[in-house]
Amino acid sequence: MDVKFKGAGTSGVARSRGDGAFVPGRGLVSLVVAFTLALALPFLLAWNQPPSPTFYNQAAALAGWCGVVIVLSLWLPGRDLLYRGGLDLLWWALGLLLLAVLMSPVWAALPWAISLSAAGVVVAAGLVASMGAAASQARQTVAVFRPLAWVLAVAGLLSAGVAVIQLFAPGLADGTFVARSGGGGRAAGNLRQANHLATLMLWSVVAVVWLAERRLRRPVHDAAFAPTVLESRWAAEQPQALKARPRWSAAQRERLRTWLLLAAGVVPLVAGVVFSGSRTGVLGLLLLAGWGLWDRRLTPGARAALVGAPLVALGVWAGLQLLAGSGADAAAGAAVAAAAQNLTRPGSDLSSSRLAIWRDTLELIVQNPLLGVGFGEFNFAWTLTPSPDRPVEFFDHAHNLPLQLMVELGVPLALAVMGLLLWTLRRAGQQAWRQEGEHGLALRTAFVMVLLMVVHSQLEYPLWYAHFLLPTAFLLGLCIAGQERRSAALRPDEINRSPVRTSLMVALIGLAVTAAAVWDYQRVVAIFKPPAGSGSLEQRIAEGRRSWFFAHHADYAAVTTAARPSAVMPAFDRAAHHLLDARLMRAWAQALHETNQVDRSRHLAQRLAEFRNPQAAEFFAICADPVAALAVREVAAAPNGDGAASAASAAASVASPTPPLPAPLSPPPRASWVDMAASFPTPVPPRSLPKGPPSQPLDPAFAESGLPALPFQCLKPTRALGYLDFR
Repeated sequence: MDVKFKGAGTSGVARSRGDGAFVPGRGLVSLVVAFTLALALPFLLAWNQPPSPTFYNQAAALAGWCGVVIVLSLWLPGRDLLYRGGLDLLWWALGLLLLAVLMSPVWAALPWAISLSAAGVVVAAGLVASMGAAASQARQTVAVFRPLAWVLAVAGLLSAGVAVIQLFAPGLADGTFVARSGGGGRAAGNLRQANHLATLMLWSVVAVVWLAERRLRRPVHDAAFAPTVLESRWAAEQPQALKARPRWSAAQRERLRTWLLLAAGVVPLVAGVVFSGSRTGVLGLLLLAGWGLWDRRLTPGARAALVGAPLVALGVWAGLQLLAGSGADAAAGAAVAAAAQNLTRPGSDLSSSRLAIWRDTLELIVQNPLLGVGFGEFNFAWTLTPSPDRPVEFFDHAHNLPLQLMVELGVPLALAVMGLLLWTLRRAGQQAWRQEGEHGLALRTAFVMVLLMVVHSQLEYPLWYAHFLLPTAFLLGLCIAGQERRSAALRPDEINRSPVRTSLMVALIGLAVTAAAVWDYQRVVAIFKPPAGSGSLEQRIAEGRRSWFFAHHADYAAVTTAARPSAVMPAFDRAAHHLLDARLMRAWAQALHETNQVDRSRHLAQRLAEFRNPQAAEFFAICADPVAALAVREVAAAPNGDGAASAASAAASVASPTPPLPAPLSPPPRASWVDMAASFPTPVPPRSLPKGPPSQPLDPAFAESGLPALPFQCLKPTRALGYLDFR
């Protein structure tokens, strides 16, 4: 059957096979290129520039998925772009979330630049999900899913190679083509996050299994298995005795090759999960094994690969144990030994500080049950709320999607959003499991990939990254509209091109905004990595603060490098609502003290002390032994020539031990300021310490020492404060 079709760069007639999947020629090439830019590039891009290690990955994902929308808009019939059905529930959920994002600057003080950036990603997710639903409703599921699976499989195998380099040959990781993992025996891929690497590996396993399953399900009379002319002539000329001798048919040989390719694809990907040391990845492997046991419509080869994936992981882990014990590889021995223990980590916190974060999040939910703390404000509220037993790293997410929504949106709105999402997920699963044939196989595979993201979202926040959110939205859209309602053919009078024009316009606007954001990002890159011939630090900061989307990064640089942070007090209004870390909290506390906001400065200093951060050790050294520490300062300030030697002698008696740090959950890679700001000069505290008797000295003998009063960081506030007192 021939069907008229308008494709990207195509014209004329496109062939349609019996399963309704188009073979669009150059349109398929355009789709492969778009998926490569949308999936492979974000996962494989290692090169980055400070201050955000993942900005270019997310920009590539946004631009790539805009390209996918453009190709599908030109490819699919126009009427299908208006498909609603189960997608209505997803649109309502995204609409409520969009409302919360846009309202957060109004009442929660979130900077508008952060709010609008998040709103744009939410709109992009809705558009991508709509295109996935349109492709499925047009019976193009297989035609669309095939290039997506190939790109994911290739990206996963290349990332597995990156993991091998990071674990066994870390010296080859140059940071440009292969990212540095940070050590600890965990491979992190070019995304620089071990759990993200594990999820990519699992998605790639699913893609490889689907590609192999399609080959295993081909009928024997398929042209791929038909004997050649020479084979047929040779068989006719053989004696009957030779003909009776059993030999492998072409179909059997093809299946053997498929099984070998399946093993060659699954084994390195599962090994990549083990190399990441991700226990979230282990849960994903168990989910894949459950799929293999549950779905009896899969061929035995595919089911064996899925069920055997956890066994392969166990074998790889045992191999690492043997390699670490043998000491055969001295160069990578330490890394291999650490990797062998990563999945168990005896003596460590099994939850990697998640239980502590969830406990603090529940307390915030109880304190703010109706309206929450505001979208994007978790870090601000959690950091400024007293918590003596808090984890020692600076987090900006609750590491659990339901808790994240409830603490930021409030319980009523969060329950509404989660209810709509769960109902959407239920309908998507029903549609995927009802269908048969290749169409049903593609839908079930897409749904399993969505479930993997659901599992990951219970322990982290992958959906806050465009390179995970947009593929998940597309796959969910495919599953939602999976029902069979009509053939792919449309009469000319049925085609409505206005949705196509709308989708094209939105995608083109998205491309333009992404390009503008990349250009705008260079204004803050110059602060942290100045090019040759750039101006002074003050000039670069002033230019960065005029950025449209990233001015909060420049504000951070302004307040953490100022000799007197109070001189740039307005900069805290944006910087503090992005991520509060040790340098920023210290500078903010100093600025509040300089402006005579006594209780707020003391409260902030107390919250900083709860993190037990090494960068704040010098800030609190005076509190460990105030008499000796102040004596050091008095001697150092003496006008005689022996001041330096006397200060050095007095400093030897000052005890400022740094408490040992537990093994916390890794901080968010996009907001880890500690390493990026390490080159900044430390803010200079004022010479004159506050006079008068301290309200609550830590050392009773200090009041009789005759030295000046304790500095503010050693004192408690006179009244209880909360995060609302800092908005």
